[in-house]
Amino acid sequence: MVKHDCIGSTSSIVAVTTSVNYQDYLSYSLPAALRVIPSVVVVTTPEDTRTQQLTTAAGGLCFVTPAFHRDGAPFAKGKALNEALKAIRLKRPSTWILLFDGDILLPETAAPVLEALPNNPNTMYGAVRWEPRTATLKDCLTDIRKGVPADELKTKWWDRKRTRYHDSVVGFFQLFRLDSPILDPDTPHPADHDRANKDDGTLRRRFRTPPANTVKGVLSVIHLPHGKETTNWSGRINPPLPDVATKGN
Repeated sequence: MVKHDCIGSTSSIVAVTTSVNYQDYLSYSLPAALRVIPSVVVVTTPEDTRTQQLTTAAGGLCFVTPAFHRDGAPFAKGKALNEALKAIRLKRPSTWILLFDGDILLPETAAPVLEALPNNPNTMYGAVRWEPRTATLKDCLTDIRKGVPADELKTKWWDRKRTRYHDSVVGFFQLFRLDSPILDPDTPHPADHDRANKDDGTLRRRFRTPPANTVKGVLSVIHLPHGKETTNWSGRINPPLPDVATKGN
């Protein structure tokens, strides 16, 4: 068995998320990601100037593409991510990529966990997802704005019945090397579907055939709920998050 060095530093990772009319969620998830990973890319549309402004103000990087709705697609997330990953590969061909959903908060304790993972180009890493009780969402959001640590949030607001994905590596958190021999050079991210719920599964399956493998549950992340699992697969339709006081108020 080949022994691999560790990833070593979160500066070896580029985090990538999508946001199209998702600024309320991004206002939580982007700062959380930037506390862990210095380089975060937000993929959005030319029309979504609010996401572009929020991303720039927070210190993230924008990748703007019309691919989400090209040829009348409702929300071709895979096509947009594929364009973004090909652009990243031109500058950082051997970087690690963390794909995370715009409603996912990385805990501030994630950095040492990620840095200690084996630097194996044949491996995809996944996470466990927990979410606050819907009835207490506004209180949880208020605590997040105040900078309450993730472990304390989990103690106060965790809905134990809704903790998910211990057993799989799905699209809300997928960590892999961009130069992995498992990936297709022309489509580092699958781009076959016009909705958000298919291509991440295709990507996961690429890492299921030896010598590739998936490692599940390397850390726990927070999911901000938005209704049924399928709600926004064809684009944003759920109501906005409740307004809460900003940090320090």
